[in-house]
Amino acid sequence: MPERADGSPRWIVRRALKVAVAGALHAAGAHRAVGTLRRRQAGGARVLVVSYHRVTHDYRASAREGLASLLVSADTLRRQLEQLGRTRDLVSLADARRILAEPPGTSRARDVVTVTFDDGYADVHGVALPILRALGAPATAFVVTGLVGTARRLPHDRIYAALAELAARGIPPERAGLPRAPQALLDACARAGPAATLDRLIARLPHPRLLEVADALAARVGLADADLPAGTRV
Repeated sequence: MPERADGSPRWIVRRALKVAVAGALHAAGAHRAVGTLRRRQAGGARVLVVSYHRVTHDYRASAREGLASLLVSADTLRRQLEQLGRTRDLVSLADARRILAEPPGTSRARDVVTVTFDDGYADVHGVALPILRALGAPATAFVVTGLVGTARRLPHDRIYAALAELAARGIPPERAGLPRAPQALLDACARAGPAATLDRLIARLPHPRLLEVADALAARVGLADADLPAGTRV
């Protein structure tokens, strides 16, 4: 559940309205009624899976360096897990699977939540693990084993860094002069910026093609994997 770096007035107003509505419903006990109803409809406890990527002590600084959509601050992670733990049982992924396999009608006092971390960024160990230990919260990390112990970075981090560098130089990707410029890259270019272009590329290209785009962009701007922010290390 990443945070957002968008500080636009419109987004702030929307967020304030959501918080106000949620607070009113919570005060009225709607969350308890809905939880009971859903358990009755499903015939057992619900399993919620919350997924994170990178965890950072300094959200604003990390958001300036890399993909803000993958970030959550250490304080936000702790507060989210504390809140989840007030109304649900924090369980391991293995226990969540076992609960899902229980026969309909199995009685359970509370719903459960399991925590996962995608990609296996190093800060899951350095920043998230102490929080998980302090809260007694099990978690599962999915690690890209081929990158462990190397200086290489994940393709989405490489592409974003290169697109951001092009933007900083005032060069649109379609005018980057890439050798045999991938048509998918040209089609994906978004006025909203590097992050939106990256999202379109991921949605349209298979992994091997993403690697080709990452290599071509990195070569164009002269960006080595080791030049990327330390927080992108796996």
